[in-house]
Amino acid sequence: MTSLHRTHLFLAGTCLLFATGGSPAAQAPATPVGAETRPAESRPAPLPPGIDAQSLDTSISTGELRGLLIERFGLSQPGRTILEQLVQRKVVAELAAKAGYEPTAADVEQRIAELDAAARAEGASGGIADHLRRNRLELDFFRSMLRLGLQQEALTRAALGLPADAQLSSAQQDTWLEQQMQKRGIEVLPRPWKDLVATSGAALISRDEYGDALRRELPIGDVAEACFQAILQLRLETRLDAAARARVEPELDRALARRRTELERNPKYKGLTWDQYLQSQGFDEASFRRDPAVRIEALSHALIDAKLAAAAGGDAEAGLRAAYEQEREAFEERFGAAIRARMIYLAGKSYFKLLRAQDKETPDKQLFERAIVDAVADLRRIAGSIKSEDDFKKHAGLVNEEEGLKRVEGELGWIARGDPRVATEVRTAIWANAPTPSEDTTAGKLVGPLELPGGAALLWIGAPRPTPEWPELKLRVHGELRRRLIEELVPKRSLRTFLDNPSVN
Repeated sequence: MTSLHRTHLFLAGTCLLFATGGSPAAQAPATPVGAETRPAESRPAPLPPGIDAQSLDTSISTGELRGLLIERFGLSQPGRTILEQLVQRKVVAELAAKAGYEPTAADVEQRIAELDAAARAEGASGGIADHLRRNRLELDFFRSMLRLGLQQEALTRAALGLPADAQLSSAQQDTWLEQQMQKRGIEVLPRPWKDLVATSGAALISRDEYGDALRRELPIGDVAEACFQAILQLRLETRLDAAARARVEPELDRALARRRTELERNPKYKGLTWDQYLQSQGFDEASFRRDPAVRIEALSHALIDAKLAAAAGGDAEAGLRAAYEQEREAFEERFGAAIRARMIYLAGKSYFKLLRAQDKETPDKQLFERAIVDAVADLRRIAGSIKSEDDFKKHAGLVNEEEGLKRVEGELGWIARGDPRVATEVRTAIWANAPTPSEDTTAGKLVGPLELPGGAALLWIGAPRPTPEWPELKLRVHGELRRRLIEELVPKRSLRTFLDNPSVN
């Protein structure tokens, strides 16, 4: 029972997240496609106790983050899964207490030692501690889960009439627990949850317990995003003057209307009403309207429009046009004429790893240069079999090392001259090979391979597009002004969260 791939109740999704690769990475500003990634920086200093996020002079407490996660995820499918596991833990603890099964500290430490040895045997040089740190699990919580796991084993053996040292499978333990839960059931109480969230017999789950479980067990990207949005909402609200404040509620109405329209136009949700969609995500209209993501959209619109109106005698539209004219060249670089493109990207680090496995002596810099040469050679071979955009799409969907590009068959979309989504070298190559007015733009053309700082790429250059007309362009200009406001209020690298310093006791 020491395998790192054990998946029964207490280790699945909590203690041994690392067995399946851990939580998703935190959502952060995207690195431009094809750009060289920088080495990780040293971790910031830990936040004060009770503070979960901080940017400049604005902080979010653990209790505030807990409340946001409960409201946002409490009735979502991921939240319900975490709640179900939380109830199951309580049930096992209750049944074990009645039966007198209490593992000793030595029993728990022995299990930790077994898992540590298994982790090292599977290639983790830091053993169990590295896995816990990577998956933001504190050792005390890990110990409590192992204690529950030992209790579940004892209860399962007793139910099956097996001796204390009998080996058990995960399936046997899961079956025993499923039978117990079928007998007891789980009652989820209606919201709002002021104290209790759910019950199962004598097992009670409090609001704070559920919030702590969500904070600990939701994917790290969801928790990081919640921290950022909670901070940003507070900082936006501090900027509201009377003129901007008067715009917030109408902007909330418009934000919800935009999302309804997007739902109606999305074939993925055909036949689903707005209320049904909200319910599937764990919201109702009122709770969705309160969500920071929606409020941030409304607050940023209200603040920018109030500022534009003040600069143009009360006419926000005229103010927006004036803002565009003032920075016309910069806006044209970002949102003007563009070229449709696709890309196949091979990362140098993948080739570097293969070369390093065979060559232990060559310095890293030289070996990485060889890696880029090998990546270019592979792309040259691929280029030889590409005769059309359909050929390119097929290869892009197979060999791309940018997972996002792989999913969309290399689609970069419309690339303007100053588009920050792709590396400078990629933009330069796209525009250097822009179709001339006399060229047939329906066929497209292959460009590359290109050597990039972090790898190599093949490009497919498609048709050009002129600068959009003002009705479309103004939306992009407005979006850029909101982006600048957000970056001003929560500057890059100013945000610190409890996720930055996972602790292992």
